[in-house]
Amino acid sequence: MGAAQYIPWMVPGHHVRNGFVFLGYATFSLPFLWLMFPVMVWYDMDDITTPLSVLPGIQRGGDGLSAAVSLVYVAVPYMIVIFSLPGPGP
Repeated sequence: MGAAQYIPWMVPGHHVRNGFVFLGYATFSLPFLWLMFPVMVWYDMDDITTPLSVLPGIQRGGDGLSAAVSLVYVAVPYMIVIFSLPGPGP
């Protein structure tokens, strides 16, 4: 991090640097997180299904159906973002 102050737009807190950090997290961390979320619902880790039980299809205590529904809840917005990105040009 010592050299970051000498690279234009890479000082900590700059919006360009924050964008690069976000892209790194979005590329490497988010796919694993949205795949782990249904597992957390299935096994009811940290009593996660209690606040989520207000959503249709998710029941307290967790089960396979609740895990499948939670995967849909997480995957659909993720896929909307992926498919809305511009593709290769003509």
